[in-house]
Amino acid sequence: MDTGKVELLDDDKIAAGKFFPLSMDAANSNVGALTLQVKDGPAKDAKNPFEKRRTLQAVNEAKEIVWQHDIAPPIFLPPLP
Repeated sequence: MDTGKVELLDDDKIAAGKFFPLSMDAANSNVGALTLQVKDGPAKDAKNPFEKRRTLQAVNEAKEIVWQHDIAPPIFLPPLP
Protein backbone atom coordinates (compact mmCIF):
# COMPACT_ATOMS: atom_id res chain seq x y z
CA MET A 1 0.00 0.00 0.00
CA ASP A 2 2.81 2.42 0.78
CA THR A 3 4.52 2.00 -2.58
CA GLY A 4 1.51 1.20 -4.78
CA LYS A 5 3.34 -1.82 -6.17
CA VAL A 6 1.53 -5.10 -6.70
CA GLU A 7 2.84 -8.60 -7.25
CA LEU A 8 1.42 -11.96 -8.21
CA LEU A 9 1.30 -14.34 -5.25
CA ASP A 10 1.86 -18.02 -5.94
CA ASP A 11 0.80 -20.83 -3.58
CA ASP A 12 4.10 -20.73 -1.66
CA LYS A 13 3.91 -16.98 -1.01
CA ILE A 14 0.30 -17.22 0.11
CA ALA A 15 1.08 -20.13 2.47
CA ALA A 16 4.11 -18.29 3.89
CA GLY A 17 2.33 -14.95 4.22
CA LYS A 18 -0.44 -13.64 6.42
CA PHE A 19 -3.13 -13.55 3.79
CA PHE A 20 -5.44 -16.56 4.13
CA PRO A 21 -5.85 -18.61 6.20
CA LEU A 22 -4.77 -16.68 9.26
CA SER A 23 -1.90 -18.02 11.31
CA MET A 24 -3.42 -19.57 14.43
CA ASP A 25 -0.66 -18.02 16.54
CA ALA A 26 -1.83 -14.56 15.47
CA ALA A 27 -5.51 -15.45 15.71
CA ASN A 28 -5.68 -16.80 19.29
CA SER A 29 -6.03 -14.64 22.41
CA ASN A 30 -6.77 -15.49 26.02
CA VAL A 31 -9.52 -13.56 27.79
CA GLY A 32 -9.93 -14.76 31.36
CA ALA A 33 -10.71 -18.50 31.22
CA LEU A 34 -11.65 -18.35 27.51
CA THR A 35 -9.49 -18.55 24.42
CA LEU A 36 -10.70 -16.56 21.42
CA GLN A 37 -9.89 -18.21 18.10
CA VAL A 38 -10.39 -17.14 14.50
CA LYS A 39 -11.29 -20.08 12.28
CA ASP A 40 -11.39 -20.16 8.49
CA GLY A 41 -13.54 -22.74 6.77
CA PRO A 42 -15.88 -23.35 3.86
CA ALA A 43 -18.74 -20.88 3.38
CA LYS A 44 -22.34 -21.92 3.87
CA ASP A 45 -24.00 -22.55 0.51
CA ALA A 46 -20.92 -21.38 -1.38
CA LYS A 47 -21.62 -20.49 -4.99
CA ASN A 48 -17.93 -20.15 -5.69
CA PRO A 49 -15.25 -22.74 -4.78
CA PHE A 50 -13.03 -19.90 -3.56
CA GLU A 51 -15.61 -18.58 -1.08
CA LYS A 52 -14.63 -19.05 2.57
CA ARG A 53 -16.09 -18.22 5.99
CA ARG A 54 -14.30 -16.55 8.93
CA THR A 55 -15.63 -17.25 12.44
CA LEU A 56 -14.65 -16.02 15.91
CA GLN A 57 -14.99 -18.72 18.58
CA ALA A 58 -14.67 -18.67 22.36
CA VAL A 59 -13.30 -21.95 23.74
CA ASN A 60 -13.24 -22.83 27.44
CA GLU A 61 -10.51 -24.69 29.33
CA ALA A 62 -12.17 -28.03 28.46
CA LYS A 63 -11.69 -27.15 24.75
CA GLU A 64 -15.45 -26.81 24.25
CA ILE A 65 -16.85 -24.04 22.05
CA VAL A 66 -18.80 -21.69 24.32
CA TRP A 67 -19.98 -19.40 21.49
CA GLN A 68 -19.12 -18.53 17.92
CA HIS A 69 -19.99 -15.75 15.51
CA ASP A 70 -19.21 -15.09 11.83
CA ILE A 71 -17.02 -11.99 11.77
CA ALA A 72 -16.61 -11.38 8.06
CA PRO A 73 -18.79 -11.52 4.98
CA PRO A 74 -17.90 -14.30 2.56
CA ILE A 75 -14.19 -14.10 1.78
CA PHE A 76 -13.07 -14.93 -1.74
CA LEU A 77 -9.72 -16.37 -2.64
CA PRO A 78 -8.94 -15.36 -6.20
CA PRO A 79 -8.38 -18.23 -8.61
CA LEU A 80 -4.80 -18.97 -9.49
CA PRO A 81 -3.71 -17.77 -12.93
